Amino acid sequence: MILIRKVASGVFRGVKGLRGGRREKLFGVNGCELAEPKVEFSSSDAGGLINDTAIAPGMELRREELFQWENVADRRAWESLHKAAEFHRVRLERTCFRRLAQPEARKLWISFVEHAQIPEGWRNAGFYHCCFDLSVNHWSAPDWIWTNSALVPHFLRLGRIEDARKLSEGLLSRQLPDGGWRVRDGRDARGVYGIVGPNDAAYLCDHGMLEWYEHSGDERFLTASLRCADWIMHRASSGNLPYFGWNLRDGKWMTHANIVDIGFTSGLFCHLYRLLKKEEHLEFAARFLKAYVRAFYQGGGRFATALDASGRQRGTGLFMRGQAWALEGLLPFCEIERDPELLEVTRDTVRNVLRLQRRGGSWLHQWRPYGLQILSGDDSKGTPVLAAALRRSRGLMPEAEHAVLERAVDKAIEWCVRHTASDGAGAGGVFSWNPEGSLGLNGNVCAACVYSNAYLCGLTAEERHENE
Repeated sequence: MILIRKVASGVFRGVKGLRGGRREKLFGVNGCELAEPKVEFSSSDAGGLINDTAIAPGMELRREELFQWENVADRRAWESLHKAAEFHRVRLERTCFRRLAQPEARKLWISFVEHAQIPEGWRNAGFYHCCFDLSVNHWSAPDWIWTNSALVPHFLRLGRIEDARKLSEGLLSRQLPDGGWRVRDGRDARGVYGIVGPNDAAYLCDHGMLEWYEHSGDERFLTASLRCADWIMHRASSGNLPYFGWNLRDGKWMTHANIVDIGFTSGLFCHLYRLLKKEEHLEFAARFLKAYVRAFYQGGGRFATALDASGRQRGTGLFMRGQAWALEGLLPFCEIERDPELLEVTRDTVRNVLRLQRRGGSWLHQWRPYGLQILSGDDSKGTPVLAAALRRSRGLMPEAEHAVLERAVDKAIEWCVRHTASDGAGAGGVFSWNPEGSLGLNGNVCAACVYSNAYLCGLTAEERHENE
């Protein structure tokens, strides 16, 4: 079935390419002499591969500094890394799958996060890779710093306080003077450029800075979050919608498009309101969500994938993980303020997510009707995030729907158990194939996402702190 999906997806992307997109292969190894990896890159023209990286016509999907061995900060690190026997033996083993019980799978989910840490000698050392690419059997996306923030509450739930502290301190140290963060990188014909993403910075503060502040009481992390919120409200948004990102190299906002992912921006402002009870935070969250719904909401519980420069909705399918990001902004607001319009949108979105869950328990990366679903594949990155949104929504849904929600969450967890790698370099990753692949950077491959494991562990956590 995956082969059929690959062929169909390839034909679909080829047709899109004829409409103006083009393929490109850019290879470069920073200080390392290695064989060129075989990686395909796809046009980003308006449709099926729209995500955080490829979002609109004219935005080329180019190679970033993806893989750890292309991420070297010191030429000597390549040699020293291969002297590290544990890395050489464990990380380069072939990834395998066998039937697992949930308790065994959960231990592997936790170890997968641990193994994702970038070792000393490499850029972003101490942080964690975002993905594991099964096609090449190694970690990828070391530049997606914002996703590390999901690991702070993960470590706190496990009682691993020192790990949470180190990661929080590392994230704090990367805050820029204006209040944002360089959250990931892009690359074009002129090379690599840093992207300062307001929505990702908001997520980083909501899940990282403020979680650690609540645990430790360290005011520095609250101050950092307030600076970020002020930057978003007054300098990093237009019409109450945050910009897609600031290009650090060119010194300008990227205004060619925007993405559904900005929905979780309001999580930061709701979190600040819960802590400080300042009306300006709740008022901005309300203004943002009203503007967000006007711009992205299609009715029937569906949010568009992206907007182009003119504010027109784009996307040939329903980006299911994007529905979770919309709910990550709507749910915390509606928990505080039962705005009738936003509550109705929230409930309709939850119900639509329930309707579109697949029989096996997963969600597609891009949902399309009828036979067009063959163009997509299961989203192992999004399934835990969507399940977490469903569980959180219980408090806002009628009691008669609670059992349906829990069954959907249980099905999603069971699907994740079945798709967990049991052995080898990628052990503990929840893998599936879809055209997005390794976050759109290496498409049409099986991949697993580290922050998704944090959501998954949260869904299956016991009430007490664990010491595993």
